[in-house]
Amino acid sequence: MGHFGEAEKRFPKLATDVPVVRVELPPKQYVSDAELMSVGLTPVLRRHDSVIAAFGQDRALTKLTARVRSYESGQKAIAPLAKIEHLAPWSATDRRGPRLMARPKGPEEEVIVDVLFLPAPDGHVSPQGLNSLSAFAKEAGGQILDTAFRTTFVSARVKMKGQALQSFLEYRDDVAEVELPPYTRSLARHSLEFGLDDVQPVVPPPPTAPLVCIVDSGIREGHPLIGPSLMPAKSKSFPASLGPPIPNVSAVPAGHGTLVAGIAAFGEVRRHVDARKFTSSARLINARMLGDQCELDTNRQPFLRDVVDHVAPDCRILNLSLGLAEPASKLTKFGAELDELVRSHGVLPIVSSGNRDFQSGAPPRHAQYPTWMEHDDNRVCAPGESLNALTVGGIAPREAAGVRKAEEERVADPGAPSPFARAGSLRGLIKPEVVEVAGNWVFDTGLKAYRHNIETARVLTTRPDFAAGGRLLVHEVGTSLAAPKIANLAAAILAKHPEASPNLMRALIVNAARHPEEVVAWKIQRQLRLCGFGVPKEERALYCSNRLATLYHEGKIRPNEVQLFEVPVPREFAASKGSKRIWVTVAYDPPTNVFDELNIAGIRIGTHLARGDRSEADVLKAVSEIEAAAEQSDGEPEESVGKKGKRPIFWRGKYPYRMQSSGSVYKNLFEWKRGVYGESYRLALVAKAVRPAHQAELQGFAVVVGLEAEDPDVNVYTSVRARVEAIRSRVRIGRS
Repeated sequence: MGHFGEAEKRFPKLATDVPVVRVELPPKQYVSDAELMSVGLTPVLRRHDSVIAAFGQDRALTKLTARVRSYESGQKAIAPLAKIEHLAPWSATDRRGPRLMARPKGPEEEVIVDVLFLPAPDGHVSPQGLNSLSAFAKEAGGQILDTAFRTTFVSARVKMKGQALQSFLEYRDDVAEVELPPYTRSLARHSLEFGLDDVQPVVPPPPTAPLVCIVDSGIREGHPLIGPSLMPAKSKSFPASLGPPIPNVSAVPAGHGTLVAGIAAFGEVRRHVDARKFTSSARLINARMLGDQCELDTNRQPFLRDVVDHVAPDCRILNLSLGLAEPASKLTKFGAELDELVRSHGVLPIVSSGNRDFQSGAPPRHAQYPTWMEHDDNRVCAPGESLNALTVGGIAPREAAGVRKAEEERVADPGAPSPFARAGSLRGLIKPEVVEVAGNWVFDTGLKAYRHNIETARVLTTRPDFAAGGRLLVHEVGTSLAAPKIANLAAAILAKHPEASPNLMRALIVNAARHPEEVVAWKIQRQLRLCGFGVPKEERALYCSNRLATLYHEGKIRPNEVQLFEVPVPREFAASKGSKRIWVTVAYDPPTNVFDELNIAGIRIGTHLARGDRSEADVLKAVSEIEAAAEQSDGEPEESVGKKGKRPIFWRGKYPYRMQSSGSVYKNLFEWKRGVYGESYRLALVAKAVRPAHQAELQGFAVVVGLEAEDPDVNVYTSVRARVEAIRSRVRIGRS
């Protein structure tokens, strides 16, 4: 209470209504919200390091003080307090972000910082902290540069002197974090040029083609290949002070955005070059958010709400080939806003995983590959950790036989993850979810140096400075060039399914992904961490074939509800030669919480697949047993359940559940070679609310199931279609 009293005395305008208490737990210890509330604390933030920020329930901390005294004197055994290692004020150290901690500011040094406020004790966002900061900054000679008042958080960008910042850090309790603004990361070096003197006229996209919004540095005006796809009337700069969204052909900026735009419009550019005919499949809107050097405006927070408000509902795909600052170690406010925009505006952000530039030393060689890619400091950059966005990593291009010289050492095997690509994310999240070609590093063993002009190890795209010499294409590297390939695929899905939600687009893309053959010998955990679910193929995402049948469903589910789907598994399919595979992917867009690092998603959907020789009653009973066991242990539901010695009801798939248990897209593979187990398998979807606020909320989802056979003599599509007609629309709904 001394800290709180001093705040009221020295800076009455900064003091909060009630103090915030720092609750420190021993490692792996857990205290529930109800337990903390029983001792007079209301938790509002949980960190992975076992630290909780909790509001006192009154100004004098009366209830907490009484409980602590009773516990310390031995008068009463109070279980929640027995779990707590230390209680203290929520301090300036707790509020400093890692970049600000590493670069402290002098008293007279002017500094710009981002301030994220804790939610109110009732869980809702409140303008109180923002109003106090505004008044304090003005009085201290500073100013508020930008604010964000969102459904799930309140934040501000503020400029002030170092001394004022220190006072604010010390005496304003309801601050979750104060951090230096992020900066963008990009990796795309100009290298070998590609001449295209005899290109035929570009076939523009039809007027009804899906729109893709390129959130980047601008797209250079007048590029002959991109121009027919560009929608200048809809393009805009955010903020307008950046200049025109489509800079003049002779302008310096717009290089990065032009590189990205060509792939968003055409997908695989090399395929169009070989055909000598460019056919665009998407219309492009340019939302210029980056400056001349791919930097963000220092006077505003890089939020996308303004962009989405401008382009929606006409445009539902956003390409973000940019990464902010250091790897995301928690859900950032930038990722949280993407999550919210997916739910509120029905848009799908497609984000590059980011690149590692190795500025502090030489890039590793092939002998060290891919070990360094699994380190925590190689995790995806914000906002790639967003649960509801689709994050894209990179793989090295495959090269034709004979093009590699003996002295040219590739760091990554062609088809394996790009050595500079970032991978891995928060606990229980698979990020990136998918990968596409981003390039490779080549070390010349004769020159003892890296070479950046090996075109076969790079990605072909549209050249920004095309006016100089008439060269329209260039080879580059970076995950910035992988993301627009997936954006182009998402546009193709929308062209085929115009009403598809972001959930269905994600589910179709992820379900169509397969791991590159170059990594299949790796342990599945390494495959998933570095390659996500693999490389999606357009033909698998859009079409059925003799070897593959794809079924999908979009719907809504309530917490504690079970929806049971019949999956047709025809006898001729199950009895065919070789391996049979069932791919199951579920995507949904849960509400997320930037303040709860242990439970980011407010709703979780679990899936369980049972073979057709188990009855519907057995399946529903097993679901109840799984959910009851998970609730008792505060854990996650497992994929398999059964008493010792008995065959489990549910089929354990190839992909580990724990690695993806906290995400909003779940995929598994079920594979067998022999056995017919009934012609209607059962897929159970179960929803659970992690937080009481979402207990009555309807949650949208999309589920995609693919049936695939090795045997060329069986027509999977025809046989599955016949079974679908017999069981169409038979969905069971119950309570878990």
